[in-house]
Amino acid sequence: MEILAFAAIVASSALFAQDTDPARAYKVGSGVRPPTIVKKVEPHYSKEARMMGLNGTVLLAVTVGTDGKPRDFKVLRSVGFGLDENAIAAVRGWKFGPGRKDGQPVNVQAQIEVNFRFLEGNSNMKWHVQKAEFHLPDGASRPTLEKVAAPRGSDYAAAPDVRLTFDIDEKGIPVNIPFAQASNESFPGEVATALSKWRFKPASKDGHPISVSCTMDFVRGN
Repeated sequence: MEILAFAAIVASSALFAQDTDPARAYKVGSGVRPPTIVKKVEPHYSKEARMMGLNGTVLLAVTVGTDGKPRDFKVLRSVGFGLDENAIAAVRGWKFGPGRKDGQPVNVQAQIEVNFRFLEGNSNMKWHVQKAEFHLPDGASRPTLEKVAAPRGSDYAAAPDVRLTFDIDEKGIPVNIPFAQASNESFPGEVATALSKWRFKPASKDGHPISVSCTMDFVRGN
């Protein structure tokens, strides 16, 4: 199953220029040319993301220096479950041809999209999590996924999806699972039933386990 999980993963990235504070980096345009990708390191799926079939796109803001190395990483759009950190780790290993102004290398601010996708047609992936967001108090660590259960059933409508907001208690058990949004009458029930069987290492603060809220978007796949 681990080999299939790795073989079924595709990760790709795209670069976009962005306006920034000129004191730190130049804007692309007005004679400033954007950096170009010379070497790319593909990101890896985290164990948690593979377990839950998490798909998503991490959006990073970076500064590409005159040495062609990215720095000053900031996550603009998060996916979670280790993929944000893996996206940064991958892009940190990229090499760029630096942006230029009047023919000279300059620092340029950029946005980089890092896409995490399972290949379509993987018959073992009947669903995936498209987005997951924890609502954590300041200074708290997020829950860590340890066990999943997949929704059962096979006759869902085309591309149904469901958003569930629930709590993960001090023992790492999902509780208070309502239907927040649903596009199919049967799939939400299957998702809620499966989700109740998931187990986490609970969130913690100051060394003590705490209950936190989480919102997840589940999407039916091929």
